[in-house]
Amino acid sequence: ASIGIAKNYLLAKLASKLKKPRGVVVLGAQNLEQILAQTLVEKLCGIGQKTSQFFSQLGIKTCLDLYQKSPQFLQENLGKNGLNLYESLHSSESFETDFSDEKPKSIGHSYTFPRSSETPGFIKAWIRLLSEMVARRLRQQKLAGKVCHLWLECPETGHFSAQRNFQEPTDDGYQIYLRALKIAQKLGKKLPKIRAIGVSVSGLILGPKYPPLFKDQKRREDLIRAVDFINNRHGEDTIYPAIITLTRKLR
Repeated sequence: ASIGIAKNYLLAKLASKLKKPRGVVVLGAQNLEQILAQTLVEKLCGIGQKTSQFFSQLGIKTCLDLYQKSPQFLQENLGKNGLNLYESLHSSESFETDFSDEKPKSIGHSYTFPRSSETPGFIKAWIRLLSEMVARRLRQQKLAGKVCHLWLECPETGHFSAQRNFQEPTDDGYQIYLRALKIAQKLGKKLPKIRAIGVSVSGLILGPKYPPLFKDQKRREDLIRAVDFINNRHGEDTIYPAIITLTRKLR
């Protein structure tokens, strides 16, 4: 895990990206401007390739350039989104509210590769592994979700982010994997070079899903329960899908 600590969520998210995969970065009053000056603006969460190009035309290339712009400047060029961005960069957020009784709105996992890859088998294996990790957390909290979201960081073509709402909720890692692959089809037949992958599920429902109607569905649910039982008893990843072996060999 990488940890980012800052005065608000947006800067903390940025800090968590700076020393992956196992780093801790603290953005405080003493080093904030120095680090922002060394960080390109596209590193900020939510800043894609097109937005980055637009900022470049305005003379904004680093996070510090953006941080030092006035709210009036950002509003003139970005409208309401500009004011929201200014507030997100400069606010001091507090998380003292008790959220212990609230259920999550989404559950996801992501991973950043040591180097970019365009090997289809390797990329699909990682999507499967992340899908299984998401599904396991869903089942632990007795949740299932309808909306699948796939996020890819592609150094050459920019970020890819898309989601799709499916009719049936699921907590099955294989189904989440298949749904993520359907979303990835938007990229075309040939995958670009990918540096990071994220898979998440939202549209969550609490409680049991619809009962299985067919023997194959019941057999699948029995298999999932058996795998969870073994992994809970003997350690996580005691049993896992064979395709995930690729992520271990090529990591």
